[in-house]
Amino acid sequence: MGHGGAGDIHVKLERLQEYAGWCQEHLDSMEEFLASSGRGALREARDGTKFGGFEAAQNLASMHAQLTEDMRRLLYQIRDGLETAKSGVEQMAKNYSGVDDQRSRKFSELDETADNL
Repeated sequence: MGHGGAGDIHVKLERLQEYAGWCQEHLDSMEEFLASSGRGALREARDGTKFGGFEAAQNLASMHAQLTEDMRRLLYQIRDGLETAKSGVEQMAKNYSGVDDQRSRKFSELDETADNL
């Protein structure tokens, strides 16, 4: 590979993929947390209705549902952003590889020309 160029891009792509994997693990655990805490909020709401706190229980369940939806939307935006970044870096790697290939061909042509002189 040339000086910097595709080699650097491939290293950055590997780092981005590692980071994306790490983020994916955390996103998955956050989704699981949201799901389990949602089940807990529903239990609390159900228990609240037993003891006459129906309105408070409804408010708690509603607030949790909104928070869960907001968090889920944020998680999807992060996931989409990572995919976009990954695609961009992969495209840059392809572009740099093409430049390095062209550069290698030019140097080969120059070497051939020099040999023929």
